[in-house]
Amino acid sequence: MGVVLLAAENATLNALAGSVGTAGVPLRLSVDNLWALGDSVYVRNDKDLAIGEIIADDVGLQVAGDITGIGAGTHIIAKNAALAASNIGTAGARLAVDVSDLFRSRSDTLYLYSAGAILGKLDIGGNNTVCPGCSQDGNSQGCYWCDGGNSQGGDGNSQGGGGNSQGDDGAAKIAALKVDILAAGNIGSGRVAGREISLHAYGDIGYVKDYLLTLAKSWAASSEYGTAYVKSAIPPDDNNSQGGGGNSQGGGATTPPPPAPPATIKITKTTVGSGQVSLDFAIRSAIGKGYTVYISETGAAGSFKAHTNVTYSSKGVTLKGLTNNKTYYVYIEYVEGGKVLEQSAVLTVRPSSNSNQQ
Repeated sequence: MGVVLLAAENATLNALAGSVGTAGVPLRLSVDNLWALGDSVYVRNDKDLAIGEIIADDVGLQVAGDITGIGAGTHIIAKNAALAASNIGTAGARLAVDVSDLFRSRSDTLYLYSAGAILGKLDIGGNNTVCPGCSQDGNSQGCYWCDGGNSQGGDGNSQGGGGNSQGDDGAAKIAALKVDILAAGNIGSGRVAGREISLHAYGDIGYVKDYLLTLAKSWAASSEYGTAYVKSAIPPDDNNSQGGGGNSQGGGATTPPPPAPPATIKITKTTVGSGQVSLDFAIRSAIGKGYTVYISETGAAGSFKAHTNVTYSSKGVTLKGLTNNKTYYVYIEYVEGGKVLEQSAVLTVRPSSNSNQQ
């Protein structure tokens, strides 16, 4: 990673009238937790990095380890962002961003929540036809933004694994073995490569005249209230076509239509008890096969975690180990074949020593 200029457990970097690092010479750090503010923030960190909050027009992060978020807020607010790390976010705690254009992302796994509170949508290389770092077309070797997966200087072998497994990470703006993006607004067009891709938005995905392209054999895309304009660039029945997936985007007639949105799990009854809550619904398996219950104490994006202290039955599920008179936010998800088929709305529950039905 080169010579480290700043080593600390916590770092707060504010450049109120300038930038933290530059596109050509990012600031080299060895920190655990980072808060940053500036016109632009370009950082290389030599270990796992937890982000409190980064606010800038342009954000570029290369991390020799994992990128995670601190707390339930929005971790990155930027017009343009490029991220490279071993893993970005986790299944239980997504990295929360409000980014207009995710110009480039390279990692083994990517769990992202696009808050969209300020900018409203997440484009994938959509706003920048020219790289903000090198002013090229986005595929310049050695550029901090373009070539994030290969310019780590010691961590590059863990980046871009998703894209290389498909044979064309150069064409893909996002590449990871597993891509899982949840958006409160829209997800724009672009190319996403991975072994498993899951995209879910409350608004549209892609555009009617500019579909989002997936370079993956296994993918799912769904919209809560909009439309998913998504195509696979890999013919579904050709196991040897992954290496040329990026060149087959014109073959729309041979690609599968976007999957239907997950069916809603409807909670028919909520029973509150001491330290527990029971949720009745039309469950497929009395032993809970395929089901996961997610719980949060705040309801904020990225704060939900799988709750393992549960008991399933033919009526539904009972959550145990809760604190009386404390409010929890809960939703249920059903997965089959690696795809989310059903999901409930987020419920607010409050266990009590006085049993009652809600």
